[in-house]
Amino acid sequence: MSGRDRISGLPESLLTQILSYLPTEQSVQTSVLSKRWENLYLSVPGLDLDCSSIPYYADEMLLSFLTFIDKLLEFSPELSLLKVKIKCRNTMIDGFKDRIGTMIDRGIQHLDVMSSTDYYEDTLRDILPVVDFMPMNLLTSKTLVYLKLSSSGLRDPGFVSMPCLRFLHLEQVKWLVHIEKLVSGCPELEELTLVRDLDDEYARRHEEFMAMRVRSKSLKKFRVPLKHRWDCSSEVRSMHT
Repeated sequence: MSGRDRISGLPESLLTQILSYLPTEQSVQTSVLSKRWENLYLSVPGLDLDCSSIPYYADEMLLSFLTFIDKLLEFSPELSLLKVKIKCRNTMIDGFKDRIGTMIDRGIQHLDVMSSTDYYEDTLRDILPVVDFMPMNLLTSKTLVYLKLSSSGLRDPGFVSMPCLRFLHLEQVKWLVHIEKLVSGCPELEELTLVRDLDDEYARRHEEFMAMRVRSKSLKKFRVPLKHRWDCSSEVRSMHT
């Protein structure tokens, strides 16, 4: 009895639940255990990938990253990816935004993305950022409860509506949408964290988005720490009418 594989005898729903607690790379490794485990990782309702170590010039590795996400999305079209965490620090991936958009359409509830900001020198020798903007349907998600973005970009979709969002953490995000408009479209928002880098060249070029006014009846916690600017301070005023 000591050599019996009791874990493989568990229901598939329980096995995929167990795999959901592992980083996706480790979850995929279980596919070699036996025929029973071969495709189990594709049914896990979560994704936890770290591609920060992939060199920006490694085209084959970047393509494999996107191919894996496509395989995951195509294997069970009815499966909702409830929780997605992807780290792409130091790596710009063409087509990555489109995959995030597909995940949002599939009813994602928890999204944590660390993007990368690349830089180039223009004809005037100014150092300008290349921003990894999130898909436009992000700010109209009907299912997101938790959203954390780092070094990503947000454009104004014209209409913001995230009726289920309760937690929002934006760190060094490149803004092309007013925070007041963003928060007003989140009627259930309870916790908001805005981490801004006031020394960022992108912020200087889009000063109209630097002044941030927040109005919310649901907000319980609001944090505005600053980065890399020791001669500045942040202030949060609470106004009741």
